Amino acid sequence: MNNMAYERISDSLFEKYSSEGGKMKPKKSKKPDKPVLAEYLQLPRDTDNKPKKKVKKGEAEKFPQTINVRIAGMTYRFHVDSEVEKAKTMYCAKIANDLLTETLNDNPQIPTNQALILAYMEACFRWQSAVHQSESEKPKEEPLLPLEQYCKENNIPKEIL
Repeated sequence: MNNMAYERISDSLFEKYSSEGGKMKPKKSKKPDKPVLAEYLQLPRDTDNKPKKKVKKGEAEKFPQTINVRIAGMTYRFHVDSEVEKAKTMYCAKIANDLLTETLNDNPQIPTNQALILAYMEACFRWQSAVHQSESEKPKEEPLLPLEQYCKENNIPKEIL
């Protein structure tokens, strides 16, 4: 008697979970397929073959956009929303690349991911301090003495004097 109950359960489980490929049968989704629904409602189907607009030379770049930047041999993607953010990202990536290369050359035991994060943070800090420097903090050129001015205008080395 126990044997028949086992057979019924195993047969029903076999039917439920088996298919021709030996995999579980796919469940039917509750949402109808969009093209089928469009056909039913007699609506035009969405096509992904829309013509893309070509960007003419000289035309402003569209934002947001994704830029690929190479830092220490690896390519990273950055999403930018403006020209300023793009410039910041490129600047920070260049500084981070230099810092990371220098750091890994000096101490190859440091994990690359950790060093990259620290290098990029340092680069962003440098960007922030460079952008927000007040006019009084920016280095100014000292006025030249008349003789130095003459040497500079005539491309005469200062050492001759």
